[in-house]
Amino acid sequence: MASPAQEKKQSIGESRSFKSYVIETIVTFLFISVVCFSLALVDVFVRRISFEIETFRVLGDAFGVSGLFCFSLWMLVWLSDEGAFDMIVYGVRKVFNVTFQHMMLNSSLPDSYVDYVAMRRAKKHNRHYPFFFVSLLFFAIGLVLSFCAL
Repeated sequence: MASPAQEKKQSIGESRSFKSYVIETIVTFLFISVVCFSLALVDVFVRRISFEIETFRVLGDAFGVSGLFCFSLWMLVWLSDEGAFDMIVYGVRKVFNVTFQHMMLNSSLPDSYVDYVAMRRAKKHNRHYPFFFVSLLFFAIGLVLSFCAL
């Protein structure tokens, strides 16, 4: 039996497990597939494009737009994690706390913006790389199908 000093303890900055990446990739794939299927239905039933005649065009539109849409969502999450919206979030929370004085007593908001940025950077960010790669895969498939439709 190993002594407590020899047991491996999970550190705060330890990376995620392979299983969590697989689960995130599957969930991401299912989400983007639902978006892709919905866009294909919009092409067929709203825009009245015949699926039998223009199969590559419908699939190219659906895969390409769903991949681009999900890549844009990933980009917003990445920008938020990098701190692009920190000043806006801090300002709105500060105005909200000043407007409702009773909220200032129970607020976890630091007194200065510099402290808020330091607190945000201390948190571990999740980069959602499976979301990035699956959305790029869908976009690439959409590009290939669009070229085949020409």
